Amino acid sequence: MSSAGCVVLAAAVTSGVIALMHREEQAAARLHNITEAVQRALLRPLPPRVGRLQVAVRYAAAEPDARIGGDLYDLLDTKFGVRVLLGDVRGKGFEAVEVAADILGVFRDVARTEPGLENVATRLDGAITRRGRSEEFATAILVTTAPEENHAAVIVNCGHPPPLLRHREGTVIELSAEVAAPPLGLCELAGDCYRLQKVPFQPGDLLLLYTDGTSEARNRQGRFYPVAERLRSIGESDPDALLDRLLDDLRSWTGGRIRDDVALMALRCMRW
Repeated sequence: MSSAGCVVLAAAVTSGVIALMHREEQAAARLHNITEAVQRALLRPLPPRVGRLQVAVRYAAAEPDARIGGDLYDLLDTKFGVRVLLGDVRGKGFEAVEVAADILGVFRDVARTEPGLENVATRLDGAITRRGRSEEFATAILVTTAPEENHAAVIVNCGHPPPLLRHREGTVIELSAEVAAPPLGLCELAGDCYRLQKVPFQPGDLLLLYTDGTSEARNRQGRFYPVAERLRSIGESDPDALLDRLLDDLRSWTGGRIRDDVALMALRCMRW
């Protein structure tokens, strides 16, 4: 083949590769947009007050070039009290959002019908197990507050970062479970999984739930974001204002680059 023919062939191949890459980029962008739209539909706004709770929630996506994650949350006012879910599905992209949709769908059903919060967790575990994919799991926190609980919150931790309780006077306690439980989707490997944790929750107290995108965010020196320390130092009582300040502080800590999705929920106890 002549040198001119080689040039023409190379140009044609290059043009074809560029066109293929462009089509792949367009397809990836379409999938990203679809995934983002599904995620927005799942993460619906929560009311600012439910029963005796002031409620605020914030979701911050990772930096634009990162794949969308499977953070999820919801809150329902049921005959068993106000029930809350916050979780984080393993992995990224459409598959993670699909698992999150399954978990939320089951939660919105069984939270209204299952008396025991530990049984709600077991049903959520089953929702993932039934998908038949051993690599799928999700960490989650479940909370119930009700007047008959005598100024207490009932918590089930499914392998999730422990919630923080800030008392009215400002002290902050990490609510680590006495017995570690596996994430949702892995209960079959551990046997009897999910246990209740009951903690005092008095008027003026505040519960902070968060995903590991918060606690594992690093600064330029590689230090993790100190969630409990910041919750104590900010001291804001209004849940909305508190989460705004926490997110601003988190962005400042990371130099403005959030590398993993962040979900935060603040629940403040009002008078029963």
